[in-house]
Formats: sequence, structure tokens, C-alpha cells
Amino acid sequence: MTAGAPHAERHGAAHAGLRNAPAPDGRSGPASVCILGAAGDTTNLGVDALLESTIIGLRRALPGVELTVFDNGLGHRPGRIDTPDGAIHFDRLGMRSSKRIHRTESLANMAVSARVGFPSNPGVRRLREADVVVDLSGGDSFSDIYGRRRFDAITRQKAVTLQIGTPLVLLPQTYGPFGSERSRAVASRLVRRAAVAWARDTVSFESLRILLDDDFDEARHRLGVDVAFALPSRPPSRLDPGVTAWLDDDGPVFGLNVSGLLANDDRSDRSFGLRENYADAVRRVLRRILDETDARVLLVPHVLSDLWVVESDVAACRRFAQEFDAHDGDRVAVLEDVRQAQEVKWVIGRCDAFCGTRMHSTIAALSTHTPSLAMAYSPKTRGVFESCGQGHRVVDLRADDIASIEHQVMSLWNDRESVVEELHTLVPPVVTRATLPFAQLGALLGSATR
Repeated sequence: MTAGAPHAERHGAAHAGLRNAPAPDGRSGPASVCILGAAGDTTNLGVDALLESTIIGLRRALPGVELTVFDNGLGHRPGRIDTPDGAIHFDRLGMRSSKRIHRTESLANMAVSARVGFPSNPGVRRLREADVVVDLSGGDSFSDIYGRRRFDAITRQKAVTLQIGTPLVLLPQTYGPFGSERSRAVASRLVRRAAVAWARDTVSFESLRILLDDDFDEARHRLGVDVAFALPSRPPSRLDPGVTAWLDDDGPVFGLNVSGLLANDDRSDRSFGLRENYADAVRRVLRRILDETDARVLLVPHVLSDLWVVESDVAACRRFAQEFDAHDGDRVAVLEDVRQAQEVKWVIGRCDAFCGTRMHSTIAALSTHTPSLAMAYSPKTRGVFESCGQGHRVVDLRADDIASIEHQVMSLWNDRESVVEELHTLVPPVVTRATLPFAQLGALLGSATR
């Protein structure tokens, strides 16, 4: 940036819906993009899938782009992801809700620095120097369904970026639901000020349209799909020999993701408005598969928290495996020691059919042409499945009883061969659509060097 050049002037062209590349500022070198809302340092493989898809998509669209991922850590650190095409390196900087406002990672510290320029904050400086900031909101956290604390953290990140003046692009994500008028008003202000906002399904697109009201602009507000559809898969660096044998031989394998969020605490049935007990539903599905098919069941965790954490899918999967061990231990196993989103996607893609509650576990299945059924506890999942023509493969845990869930699972299993044929036709265009936001950014920012 030339000395004294106003930041808003530099980004003026980009703010006009990113219709044009940012105005030249006298710098040379690679484009710079910051990534919010997908920290990549949690135990949630769905968030990892979003981050890795975004990094890969940006690097393919802008081969020399400088990437900064804001995460929950402290200070500046190197980052790396491995892909089938080799490693991608990037920078990590902390950004977190914290009462320790003297820390530069504190959102409160960053907000003051963004507003008045003091204290000097390296995160704010990086955001100010970026050509664009892209935001994912964890896929579905631009909502107050998970509580006010998470909603405030997600929205304050966006507010700091907008305060600085760097163009903010909301990558495909869910908008809402919002339980309070306060949350809705905050979300409405933020999406109106974003340079571009993508929704990841038709339901979210309609929510976005409502939030924008008269400010809706079809040039800036787009319908897309979840970027994790484009996540590549790669074989695990280590895999249990027993699971390897299952995937390599001719016997069928049924993959099942169990949500620790729902299975480990019976109070979740009430808090999420489920019609029946989630653990009982999983138990009955397992029993039907084992009794009525010759399939082995591979339990696939997608949130890898420590066993004592209530959201741990690992704890939930182990508990069900132990419960069925006495009579069916040779047919039930837990996917252990595979902790990378791309590697878990590869395993899911080797299953003959898949049922999951964590939505990104089912995206891994759909995008590898694996017949999939979702056990959904919120509206977000149906829209994602509808983007692949599979909306009828979603059971609503808030409305459907266990008998209906069992029926749907068995229907998927019995129809799996025809479903594979459907997915081979329906999914490739969806994967292509998942790359469109990055292609757009690549075209608008120009070549990797300016």
C-alpha cells in the first residue's frame, strides 16, 4: 500500500460486490486471503473438511496466494495440510473470545485496534493487508441454535473484518435458524455489509434472502453448495488391519456415524426436540442391520474429542461397539486412529452404504458416490441432500419415530446399487459447483501475482 493511502479507497472496487479486482495499490507479489470460521484446530472433522476444501480451492484458483487461517491458538504459527497433490503451507494467527483483553488474539483487543488503531495488533494488521477475507462460520454456526456464546464469537469475527474495511466474502454456509430477534438483527446487519454472501442450499438461500430484504442483490447473493463436496480423499497413513481386511474383501460394509452430541447426554433429546431417544434409535438401526443383512458395521466418529467430552463421537461409537460385542463383536468395529478429514472420507467412500448424523460425514459419503442416509436434528441437512437429489434420504429425528428410521435405513441398504448409479450422475455437477466461489475469487483477484 502506498504511504497514507486510505484502506477503504484501496478496497473500494472490491466492496462493490467484488465485481472487479481490488484497485492497484503499488504493491507487487502474491494475492493475500484470510480465512475465518474454520479454525482447523478443533476435533471436528466437518470443520476440518471446510478448511481444507477452502485452502485447496483457493490455491488452485490462485496458485501463489498467501493464506492466513485464524484459529484458536496463540500468536503466529506455521500451518500445513497434506493433499493428494502434496503439502500446502499457510500462516496461522489466533482469534478468540477471551477475557484476557491484553492478548492480541482477543476479539475485544482486535475490535479496539480495528476501531482506533491502538494497540497495534498483528491479526488486525493481517486482515487489513489482505485482498479479501473469506468466512465459513463453521458451516452452520451463523445461528444461535448452539447458544449465544458461539453466536457472538462467530459474529464478532465478521464485525472486526467489516470495521477494518477489507471485503468480506461469506462462503457457502447456513443462515439461521435464529431463536431471538437480537440474533436475527445482528445477522441481518452483517450479511447486508458483506461484499458477497453464498448460501449452501435452497433453505439457507431463502433465509439469506429474508435477512437481506430489500438489499438482496442476485449479483452478490448466491446459491452454492457446501465446499466440502470438493474435498479430495486419500488413503489413511495407518489403518487397523481388521478394518483394512473388511474394506478389501467382498463382504459388504455398512458405515454408521454416531453423534456424541446426541448419544452421550439424554437431555439432548429434549433440547433438540427429538421425538424419541437418539441412542435407542441408533441401537435399533444397528440391530436391524446385523439381524437382516450380512454386512459388517463400521462405526465412524466425526468429532474426535477426548472421551470425557460430551460431544465425543469416539466415546459414543465405542459404547455401542462394546454393547454389541458379546454376540456380534466380529461384525462391529470402530474406526480408530484415523484423524484426518481426507482420510476418513476415503474410508467412508469404501463403504457399501452409510448412515450419519454429523452432516459432513454424510457429505463425505455423497461426494464419494456412497449411498447415504442422514439422521437429521436440524433443518440444515435436508437442503444439502436436496442439492444431490437425495432429499428423500433424510430422516427428521424431531418428527420421525424409530420404526420409520429403521424402515428408511433398510430401504437404503436394499436399494444401494441403484442409488450408486444415481449418485454417479447427480454428484459430479455438485462437486463442480463447490469450486465456483474460488473460481470467482481467482478471476476477480487476477493472477497470483499483481
